[in-house]
Amino acid sequence: REQQQQRRQQQQAERQRDGGEEWGAEQQRGEKRGGGGPGGVRRATNQREHDERPIAAAPLSGAESEAAEGVDDVPPPEPLEAASRKEAEACGLLELYGEEVAARVFSRSWQVRQSGMAAAAAKAPSLVGERRALAAAAKVMLIGASDKMVNVFLASLDVLAALISSPGALGSRDAERELRPLLLSWRDKLSDSNGRVREAAEGALLALCSLPAIGPSAVGALLVAPLPPAKRNSSQAWLGRLAPLQRLLREHGPQVRELSDPALRLVKEALGSASGQVRAEATEAARELFALVGDMQVFARQLADLKPALRDPLLASLEQRSAEPASESGEGGR
Repeated sequence: REQQQQRRQQQQAERQRDGGEEWGAEQQRGEKRGGGGPGGVRRATNQREHDERPIAAAPLSGAESEAAEGVDDVPPPEPLEAASRKEAEACGLLELYGEEVAARVFSRSWQVRQSGMAAAAAKAPSLVGERRALAAAAKVMLIGASDKMVNVFLASLDVLAALISSPGALGSRDAERELRPLLLSWRDKLSDSNGRVREAAEGALLALCSLPAIGPSAVGALLVAPLPPAKRNSSQAWLGRLAPLQRLLREHGPQVRELSDPALRLVKEALGSASGQVRAEATEAARELFALVGDMQVFARQLADLKPALRDPLLASLEQRSAEPASESGEGGR
């Protein structure tokens, strides 16, 4: 009993300090986001404070909130402003999700916006088959992706999870077109300063690889696109591209083979980075790419103007790798 009491006291202290559990741990346990408990949660006053102390998600409104904890912590949304109403009407958000959910999604309060994301995720499966259902859901997620508050962005990804788990929700031929602005926004998040945001954005992009209407080629094209000049000196921007690219090549290599040339160009530029970590990740990406292409001449030609100190060890390691199967089969040499 003493141990249980100590454990409860420790948990209570952690909740008061953290205001809730981190999103990644919640996803692993399959719990609803925001299990921090009602009341006693100090509100963050700025982004840095919010990042350091994740806050429990706000509960839903209406019938869905009756069993939720902490319902009194979230105020009702303010009325929709004219510009927001126009946006909500244009994509079908107001028509399909209703006045209150739309008002929450566009609220000036991040806690209310977060509750709007949760409400939209709960309602999205019931809208499958409606004419503008995907456009409305994409708008909700795009608002979440552009939000400066981490927990609002993370909550917006519950809408994606709800759509993926709903047969037919993302199966239309227009899915890639409807989601294109969202995919670009998620790609930008790959270089975010917050690790949870980077991880969530990578997971969201790669989750779409399994959907026939989008697939690995569309996601891969985003990843291998040249980095904007303003970001080429950013180590985090390079790492944000190279890590998901490696995973894409491992999991969907044959389906993205046509992207091998732009992928190699991206890797080549990353190999010239001043950051040792970026060069190491670029080397790993080159190895994954070589495992797919398997052509030393292509690699030697593409990397010909790279600094010899960077190029020669990489080509030697790739050549050694290409020789290993032949050696094992008794053929010897290359």
